[in-house]
Amino acid sequence: MSESHKKRISEANKGRVVTETTRKKMSMSLKGKKQSEESKKKKSEAMKGKHVGEKHPFYGGIQSEESKKKISNALKGKKQSEEHIKKRIDNMKKNGTKFGMPLGSKHTEESKKKMSQTKINFFKDSIVSEETRKKISLKRLQQKPQPKGDTLPEKLLQKILKDNKINFETQKAILGIPDIFINPNFCIFVDSDYHHANPKKYPDETVIWKEYNRKGRFVPEQTAKMIRDRDMRVNIRLEKKGYKILRFWVTELYANPEKCLKNILKFVNV
Repeated sequence: MSESHKKRISEANKGRVVTETTRKKMSMSLKGKKQSEESKKKKSEAMKGKHVGEKHPFYGGIQSEESKKKISNALKGKKQSEEHIKKRIDNMKKNGTKFGMPLGSKHTEESKKKMSQTKINFFKDSIVSEETRKKISLKRLQQKPQPKGDTLPEKLLQKILKDNKINFETQKAILGIPDIFINPNFCIFVDSDYHHANPKKYPDETVIWKEYNRKGRFVPEQTAKMIRDRDMRVNIRLEKKGYKILRFWVTELYANPEKCLKNILKFVNV
């Protein structure tokens, strides 16, 4: 078919609306029919290079808000089938790519910084409603904590509680994820002197964590004061929800476990 013939057909069909009945008929006529590998190959070869860069019909175009909304509504609630997901994974393995990148390839430092800055700018300029914040917070709390091995101080405290026949849960899925939770509302944290910035060892201005990039996410510098303030905010939010808080420094637990036990018994009114 010549280019002039194709153009005439295109012009003739412009503005023509296909009725729902016709669409159904076309759909039914094609159901169950499979293209041969030869036919697929021919189509693929015919399309190669036709919709690339400036040749793409929508090159430089900007979707209108109305168009974006239509696309969004059309895709809402649609989930990819397990079969479709498997095909995509198999194709990536076959082509030696992962999300468009060759397997084994790594982003350059410059590329990482650009991605990090893009995310920072996005969240800095975004306005998240109070309702959305609450939804995110609720979803986060409903997630099970990531499994991790108990630290030596946590194991020591657990042994002390077991020896004294005090029932407890570990890594409770609430804000802050307490190391020990005792019903109905007692939260106990065993804080590392370094990671939680014990004020007896680390003055306010001490840098505990230097700024770094992790998986394209920029993490700013954290001083001792910032870390202690964060823990205080967790305490305040938990107390507002009716929880009672008790925190130990690891050095306190190791130096005087008997005193820590007495404080716990007094804390839970045993």
